[in-house]
Amino acid sequence: MAGISGIGGYNSYNSNIYGKIASGNRIQSAKDDPAGQAIASKQEAQLRAQKMQQRNAAMQQDAINIADGARAGINDYLQDINALSVQAMNGLYSDSDRQAIQNQINQYATGIDDTVSQAKYNENSVLGGTSARSLGMQNFDVTSGEANLDAVDAAINSVNGSRAQDGAVSNGLDHSISNLGTAAVNTEASLSRITDQDIGEGVTQQKREEALNQYSMAMQRRQMDDQQSLMNRMFNA
Repeated sequence: MAGISGIGGYNSYNSNIYGKIASGNRIQSAKDDPAGQAIASKQEAQLRAQKMQQRNAAMQQDAINIADGARAGINDYLQDINALSVQAMNGLYSDSDRQAIQNQINQYATGIDDTVSQAKYNENSVLGGTSARSLGMQNFDVTSGEANLDAVDAAINSVNGSRAQDGAVSNGLDHSISNLGTAAVNTEASLSRITDQDIGEGVTQQKREEALNQYSMAMQRRQMDDQQSLMNRMFNA
């Protein structure tokens, strides 16, 4: 009887294998693999961090792209101001001609400030501190027939220098995004090796346990039949 009772224990076979096969996850709870679950939990946290760092780097790159586009527009304004300044130095122009040129320069200076105010990422300015005044263009005057072209050159160099710095930072972010992506793929692969259910192995285990369960039930039925037969003989004796 003890042997039969022991076999009967297969009635409690692990029905959780169905869930493992259906979900593809072999660790349904910590009891399935305590050590594996602990490692998987750490790797999941690491994977989330890597993906968030990658997202943050991409957002920084987006902000840099906005700033670079704005600085390209500012550079265009400065180049136009430089050309107009040279034009105003032509001694054949009248005072009214030079005033018209000055008005155009003033419009370009306003355009610089408008570009700065519109260069935002998530409502935050990406060109903080930059303005026509900071570039020396707000009070740039050519009405006298003379112009400080060095000031325009300095402004152009300043903008181009900032664009070069942004380009270097953007290249660095490219590498960071790529490296973080590779790290995330490797972490995810490692996590998969720990948590993913081998479907073939799971199906084999399921069939084996079902067969054992069926055998256990057959043995229990046989035991009950034997007991019933014994009682029948006893009462009919």
